[in-house]
Amino acid sequence: TITGSAFANNSAEYGGGIRKTFFTSQIWEIKNSSFYGNSASETGGAINFDEVLSPGTSVFTHLTITGNSASSGGNLHIDGGSLSLRNSIVYGNSGDDCSGTLTEEVGNIIGTGNCVIVPTPAPGDPTPVPVGPIDPRLGRAQGSPGYIPIAANSPARDAGDRAYCEEFDQRGVRREAACDIGAYEYFPAPKVEKRAGVAGPPPRPTPDLQTCLTLNRTGDIFVTNIADGTQCQQLDAAGIGVRSIVDSGYIDAVDVWGWVVAGTRVCFQANGSLIFLDAATAPRAVIPWPAFGSGGMTCGTIDRPGSLVLVPGPLPPPLPATPVPARSLTGCSVTMTHNVNFRATPGGVRINVLAMGRTFKALSRTDDWFEVQFFSKVGWVSADYVTTEGSCG
Repeated sequence: TITGSAFANNSAEYGGGIRKTFFTSQIWEIKNSSFYGNSASETGGAINFDEVLSPGTSVFTHLTITGNSASSGGNLHIDGGSLSLRNSIVYGNSGDDCSGTLTEEVGNIIGTGNCVIVPTPAPGDPTPVPVGPIDPRLGRAQGSPGYIPIAANSPARDAGDRAYCEEFDQRGVRREAACDIGAYEYFPAPKVEKRAGVAGPPPRPTPDLQTCLTLNRTGDIFVTNIADGTQCQQLDAAGIGVRSIVDSGYIDAVDVWGWVVAGTRVCFQANGSLIFLDAATAPRAVIPWPAFGSGGMTCGTIDRPGSLVLVPGPLPPPLPATPVPARSLTGCSVTMTHNVNFRATPGGVRINVLAMGRTFKALSRTDDWFEVQFFSKVGWVSADYVTTEGSCG
């Protein structure tokens, strides 16, 4: 299962981005992902799906496949197996966009090639007239993981088959009920209301996608200790979406999604208390959140996607100046359950990334962090992303 990912600028003989090989008997689900800049010297510039024996149907939903190249066949090349393609864009590749036989083809925009399923007319019905390729009006890759935006006038907008609309797009942005085709969901830029003769600032609309660095420049909210794939968006009442919080009053709010690492810090330029809306639940769980004061701001740290809401209250006290001392360990090892940030201090500057599955001797620990040695460097990893073996305190 692959979701929210990008395969970009790779090359191979078959399947420049990814290849499903003969006789593997696997079921694949790929959704909300982009393939661009990949190339194959044979077939499948982006994806080579050459499964001869398949126990069930593999499903690709909300993909954007563009800007790839293949010497023969299609950039999405199907050779055997059972593949459903739903709400996806396969367009603008060098060579045929798609080739082979799809089991199901629903709600897609496909350019050139022979993989589009043309329904057989009923007796007496006219033979369908082939329709030429529809230009989805794609933009250039941006963000990390990279995604391909669509233009405001794209025919992909609101054109997806509703039965297969995913809840979120590649970036983690919630899709509308009438979803867009492809990995990207378009939202128009916000319009700022002008209210003549009314005191105070205008209502703050939920804006289009912002990166955290862009948001930090507004001066109201600062999100730091972020990964390359972390995204941020300031929220209004509609974006918060919890009536009890909106009715009781709130000061500011931010949504943080994508690749959110432990120790991500969010600070609001105001006094108050914090509430976290956990994106892992639907509807989002409402959790009172630990807050601390820093430089006159109200701050909190998060370790997963969600919304942090600032509600009225006094400025919380700062964190203790003296950190909790680490406990020395003997006979403890830790194994990474993800690709884990390797930090200079607990929650501090990232100095490297330790690969999932690697095991290291633990030198010491706090309640939330383990100290390990990686080659000549000693640093810290979050206890949330490791399994332990031995006497680990």
